[in-house]
Amino acid sequence: LPFLCFVEDANGRKDCRATLAMTTRHQVPTIKYQALKTMNRLLLPLLLGASCAAEAQSALKTSAAPDYRVAAIWPVGGEGGWDYILADHASGRVYASHATQVDVLDLATGHKVGVIPNTAGVHGIVVAQGHGFISCGQTNTVAVFDPKTLQVTATVPAGARPDALLYDAFSNRVFAFNNGGTTATVLDAAT
Repeated sequence: LPFLCFVEDANGRKDCRATLAMTTRHQVPTIKYQALKTMNRLLLPLLLGASCAAEAQSALKTSAAPDYRVAAIWPVGGEGGWDYILADHASGRVYASHATQVDVLDLATGHKVGVIPNTAGVHGIVVAQGHGFISCGQTNTVAVFDPKTLQVTATVPAGARPDALLYDAFSNRVFAFNNGGTTATVLDAAT
């Protein structure tokens, strides 16, 4: 049976190492992947070096490594593969991409509280600004849903095979990175 496995830190906070995600309805201009690739080549080494230095400094201050343990194993069931998982602590829900649907679980108990169907080729999931977003790789769309009712409220065209989703709080945008091309679809999370 398929299942989800969560870790818990010393403070009891559950985590599934989920991706970031948020919400939006209207498509904004598409940005070229090449620009992101160039930016990554320039900034990634710098950010990685700064991150490693910060981690090393933090490790020197802390004598023990974080105490993680398996907190729960939740049977989910069903057919098909799995991809991204989003733990939304604000709503107390876990969103798990599952082949052609998103399984929604209670974060505290692991019980299934609903399903968002008809999301063929589901990959990334984001919740932001009162909306949820799901990348549907087989239909080249991003489904927008209401996190309270779990009903799809809109379907937005994306580039070829949208995959990972990322919410940027600074710009209030959701980025759908298109696996089948050199583009990212950019959505306004507030509308």
